Amino acid sequence: MLENLGCSARILFAARYSFTLVASIGYGDLYPRTDGGKIFCIFFTLLATPALVVAYLFAARKSIDFMRFLALLMDEQNIRTFHKYDKDESGQLNSNEFKVALHDLGYRVTDDDVRLIMEEVNICDTTLVTIEEFGQAMILLQYPDAKYKKIRQTALASAMLVALVNLSWVLIGTICFMHLESWTFVESLWFCWETLMTIGLGDLVPHTEAGRPLAKGFWLVHLVARSIS
Repeated sequence: MLENLGCSARILFAARYSFTLVASIGYGDLYPRTDGGKIFCIFFTLLATPALVVAYLFAARKSIDFMRFLALLMDEQNIRTFHKYDKDESGQLNSNEFKVALHDLGYRVTDDDVRLIMEEVNICDTTLVTIEEFGQAMILLQYPDAKYKKIRQTALASAMLVALVNLSWVLIGTICFMHLESWTFVESLWFCWETLMTIGLGDLVPHTEAGRPLAKGFWLVHLVARSIS
């Protein structure tokens, strides 16, 4: 089908297929036909799908931060406190005024804390704080990143263990479907991979009496294990 299309149309088809593959949509109208294509898709989704998830999470976190910012910026107490110490009505607080305002709101910050916060929220002038930057400072104080941090070594060890278990499970499934469905190693590997990644292109479907229930059990066991982990 693609052979009869021009270069721009092929690029659009490839981009559409890549997105549906990485996003685990899998319409089934396009799928890899060669062993090399299947192997490439496995490595491609292995890298691109986690990257897409990270991008989704990053966008969601930024949206949450923006909503928090709006809520804190529109908080009457914060607004009153800002204007209370903006004695010259310039719309900005210097470091001393900023520190006193934070103390008034119950944040016992030191001079070093004030300096770090002002450097974080300011874009140009790090000696003055506008009311928008004051709202950003409230986010830093109420939702510090430190409380969300995890021990890196523990996270790395857990990730390696999960990856090893998933790889072992894929290889077990590959061997089973090779014998039950008379598929090649690459076909069985590709079927197991697109099943666990919930892509489901439909290019390979078990047809034997033992293969169909095994495919359901293969996916359910993986789903339960992933939910527990």
